[in-house]
Amino acid sequence: MDADRWEVGGEFGSESPDTGECEPWASNHVRFALAQHALIAIWRSLSASQPVVWVPNYFCSPVVEVLSSAGAAIRTYADDPRWSRPRWNTLTARAGDFVLAVNYFGVRDGTAWREWQAAHRGVVLIEDHTHDPVSAWARSSTADYAVASLRKTLPIPDGALAWSPAGHALPAQPLGTDWRGSSLKLKAMALKQIYLSGGDSPREGYLRLQREGEAALLATSDLRMSPWTETLLGSGVPRASRARREANVRQVLDLTKGHPDFRPLFDHWPEGHCPFNAILVFRDAETRDAVRTRLLQNRIFPAVHWESSSADPRIDELSRRILTVPVDQRYGSEDVGRVASWLTGNAIAPVAAPSRS
Repeated sequence: MDADRWEVGGEFGSESPDTGECEPWASNHVRFALAQHALIAIWRSLSASQPVVWVPNYFCSPVVEVLSSAGAAIRTYADDPRWSRPRWNTLTARAGDFVLAVNYFGVRDGTAWREWQAAHRGVVLIEDHTHDPVSAWARSSTADYAVASLRKTLPIPDGALAWSPAGHALPAQPLGTDWRGSSLKLKAMALKQIYLSGGDSPREGYLRLQREGEAALLATSDLRMSPWTETLLGSGVPRASRARREANVRQVLDLTKGHPDFRPLFDHWPEGHCPFNAILVFRDAETRDAVRTRLLQNRIFPAVHWESSSADPRIDELSRRILTVPVDQRYGSEDVGRVASWLTGNAIAPVAAPSRS
């Protein structure tokens, strides 16, 4: 990365993928452009007279809206990434209903859901493993179905998988081939990499393509994975990428431990899991927003998982205080140290940008 172009976060550029051994994908799966396409395909392939889908009340609201627009009757149950399991008394699913379980930030181990599933035969359990598609939970799952959006953790412009840990028949391969959105995002990735390397590619140029590409992708349905993502995807997640992401999260948590303005949502995770990123919960919304502004001013682009306008005050309160700090496999130890210094307010002045290692 060019020293004058140092930045952390945002969508992936066209980084060279890690090589070496991989944690493999499930052997039998269907490839989609988007995880929401996969969810709808599973639901449509099975739903009949009871098209009910239960979703946690802490989740990505656009995905819920897409399911609802497709005709699913949405019900919510209480869950929270600060808990080890949902509030089971709020999940009153009946046989034939669909229940979406989420591995928040890749750090739940799945035990609670396996126990719940064993006591609720006849309910269709679908697990979302987007934040760690090859976690120990994902690999040992007993769910009826599982999905994962892969573009959240890998440098690809589109891509999601659906598989059945229980060995059920999978929905048909999607037929759609309108890959204009993915093509725009692929171009944006290339331009971002040129920009970061100091080349003649203005930042606004790739950001515009990202926005246009995302809008075009989200306007599609039943879209199969693009041929260029098929090429980039490989046989699984490189173990080197997972090891670096995990080490980066551990490093930033160690460097910011005990800070009075925030605490980590988690500081440990099950063996065989890789946390999505460092997730922090601030003491109040004003502090979160002030730190977020400081990070943005110093070219560190955090995210909020997820913005909320829920009727549940607990969910709204969390969404106003939470922040996802990007320290994924793109970055080396010096980059993470610099992120931590701006998080804690200890950075006195900008320094020469570290290289990506």
